[in-house]
Amino acid sequence: PQDGTRAAQLAYHNGVMAALWVALATGDAAIVGDLVRDTVLTRPDTAWLTYLRCHDDIIWSALNGRVPADALDRISDFYTGAGGFGDGRRFQA
Repeated sequence: PQDGTRAAQLAYHNGVMAALWVALATGDAAIVGDLVRDTVLTRPDTAWLTYLRCHDDIIWSALNGRVPADALDRISDFYTGAGGFGDGRRFQA
């Protein structure tokens, strides 16, 4: 890193994680591309880290302002088998 430390400069990108689940449910990855394109790193020696799922569940609120709440409700329902291939529980119910 430029500041002389040996630490890894990483930040979690909760929005991309939720957007990946939206893309899987809708078949449209545009939200992922939009979110990555609109993300600005504040330091040149920093990178974003994303993940598919965490112990906190899918954080739909990370997409507030990008995806309407009613659409997020439908997408969450998709993973319960309501119109989708899922057979699980509703995320952030």
